Amino acid sequence: MDQTLQGTARLDLILDRWPEWQPQPAVKPTLVKKLAGFSNANYLVSDGARRYVVRVNRNATHLGVDRSVEHLILNDIAGTSFSPRIVFVGEDALVTAHIDGIHPVTVDPGAMGRLFSAIHSTPTSVTRRLDPDVHLATYFDNLPAPVDPHLISALHAVRSAPPVETGEPCLCHNDLLMENVLDTGNALVVIDWEYACLGEPAFDIAALAETYNLDETQTTALLSAYGHPGLAPRLAHFRNIFALINVLWWLQNGRDIEDFSEVLDKLCATGTPGSSQLQ
Repeated sequence: MDQTLQGTARLDLILDRWPEWQPQPAVKPTLVKKLAGFSNANYLVSDGARRYVVRVNRNATHLGVDRSVEHLILNDIAGTSFSPRIVFVGEDALVTAHIDGIHPVTVDPGAMGRLFSAIHSTPTSVTRRLDPDVHLATYFDNLPAPVDPHLISALHAVRSAPPVETGEPCLCHNDLLMENVLDTGNALVVIDWEYACLGEPAFDIAALAETYNLDETQTTALLSAYGHPGLAPRLAHFRNIFALINVLWWLQNGRDIEDFSEVLDKLCATGTPGSSQLQ
């Protein structure tokens, strides 16, 4: 698909392939409305009887997205309680059955701990592995010169922390935030697996803990439900790494460094986890 096409022009090309969808719609679906989404364009469409969500992908390889890995993982998780139902996978698009659910407003530590446990224990055929330190370095390499001294100081502070023992690599979502979780009333379904691969389980959990500024009580409850309360020291370490990666992600997506002065100050001065202020 031509990446230069914009908006509904790209959507129309995907809808034209409706006979390839499984199960096949009764007729060619039509647009109901555009859905929220920062990284990709998302649309709700319907054939009159069923509704679907079409994700029109943007090129995000510079941010660590590998669509071929995502497709393998979607196949590996098919049939699990947390998996969306895949209707069509193309090079530039993903179509799923519409999920009748809501995005949780707040973090339920017990529910999220159990969700992380289910994901991390799911076998996967994927061999690609995310190393948080390499991931951080790659994001820095993608920054245009000159790099702001505040960012360099934060990087030095994070890297000067004592190393921690890493966990056994497992399937990780790597972006498991509330906007990527839908509560159907019967299960928590996870969407947007584009950053998923083998990874460090503590880093996966750190994304949630840091984004929502989980305190010690909430973190203890989450790790208890997860089944590994001893993960706390590693979680604290990877919260710092995630906080800096998240700043770099937003900078590469149009935000100003002044928006993140507070989190950078915390990383430079203390090296301890705190709110990333990115919501």
